[in-house]
Amino acid sequence: MRITCQLSDLAFIATAKKEKKAATKAQVIPATLTASLVGVTEPLEFTFLFAAPMLWVIYSVMDGLFQMIVYLLNVRVCATNGIIDFLVLNLPAGIGRTHWPMYVVAGLIEIVVMYFLFRFLIVKFNLKTPGREDGEDVIDLAANAAAVKSQIRSGNKAEAKKEADAETAARIIEGLGGPDNIENIGNCMTRLRVEVKDASVVKDKEWFAPTGAAGLVVKGNNIQIIYGPVVSKKRSIVEKALGREE
Repeated sequence: MRITCQLSDLAFIATAKKEKKAATKAQVIPATLTASLVGVTEPLEFTFLFAAPMLWVIYSVMDGLFQMIVYLLNVRVCATNGIIDFLVLNLPAGIGRTHWPMYVVAGLIEIVVMYFLFRFLIVKFNLKTPGREDGEDVIDLAANAAAVKSQIRSGNKAEAKKEADAETAARIIEGLGGPDNIENIGNCMTRLRVEVKDASVVKDKEWFAPTGAAGLVVKGNNIQIIYGPVVSKKRSIVEKALGREE
């Protein structure tokens, strides 16, 4: 049921500030699709887990409730890794064994319930979900796109991209405490993973937002910056700026 629960996070777009809707769509929609299709939920969950923990608790309780309901309805479906997993494992097994149509019906009901519940709570308690943050440290993709198009028209596409990458890398490095504070850099599917000497000098999530970060996780001296599918590009420009290219 977590597939459908992820879709309810589209309430973030509906409740985002007008000037931040474009940036919120660019952040939420790809993460929602990734979570729904292949079950990689962390990029989406970390957009609100720390900013609005109340939603996380409700999200978990409601998902558990719907899981219990489908179990009582004798539904035996496996969809741990998203819609692709659901299609591959359950359709061949047949309706008689899995009762998967009831799972789909319950999932659609959960989407509607969670969407309106999230939307009500976000507005009622003024939760700082994506697009509702204080300040202006949110990526304005529309403005960025306009700037890039202008530079392209002036014939400076390559130079503009190079400068933008250098600025992004410099901000990431500064946010991590500078070159001397960075021990190792790696990445998984969605996160830039960095081992630092001193985690206390690492900047907060808002610092990394202009670089395209959707979230920040600190575990001791291990820092994880959530970038989604573009993470390898972020790692590349940071390593280049540090002179650590392989």
